[in-house]
Amino acid sequence: MFRSTLIATTTLVLLVAAFGCGRATTGNEPKPESAETVIRIEVTETGFEPSNIDLVPDVPAVLEFIRTADQTCATAVVFHESGIRHELALNEPLRVTVHPKLGQRLTFACPMDMHQGSFGAANAEVVAPEAVIVEAGGALEIRVDAQGFHPSRIQIAAGQPSVLRFTRVTENTCNTGILIPSLGIDQAFPLNEPVEVTISPEALGEITFSCPMEMATGVIEVVSGDDQ
Repeated sequence: MFRSTLIATTTLVLLVAAFGCGRATTGNEPKPESAETVIRIEVTETGFEPSNIDLVPDVPAVLEFIRTADQTCATAVVFHESGIRHELALNEPLRVTVHPKLGQRLTFACPMDMHQGSFGAANAEVVAPEAVIVEAGGALEIRVDAQGFHPSRIQIAAGQPSVLRFTRVTENTCNTGILIPSLGIDQAFPLNEPVEVTISPEALGEITFSCPMEMATGVIEVVSGDDQ
């Protein structure tokens, strides 16, 4: 009898502890804070995975980088817009809190800019840069750095020779040359030495160009002379 009573009492105590004595809620209790949004980004031999992240505008989120590969140039992450760099120790998570605004998209990369990524508001629109016009027979200065070609969108007149003058200003980049497959151009860029590339395409349309590893790209718009 005593044993049965003890078991029943113990069971009642456990039920009370589990369900809080069945206390009714009034609806005025403070609500628990929403869980923190954490995006895990694995850093492997092939780069950042995932590399493009959509977030909710004006809501803080945490980017958690973890480098899982020893043989990679991505031993740190660099945020282009702020210039802030964080070292990535092997298998040790690094958390960075971000707070993107509506319409804002920011980029990050490894120190050599070979692996890149971006994050921003889910409804942020990526707007193509306006083309820089090269006058017929004229020349355009193009700066080449770790982020790419500046400008990266160019407009020229069909059938008119145009000179693109490239100057690579940094050593730490894979942007050491230019490839324009449709025009048969493969030109290397020595450091801090202007290199002129003359083109005169006849067909109207867009011509793409890139660095040798196709990480940085650009577009040449070929239009009729009357449209410039």
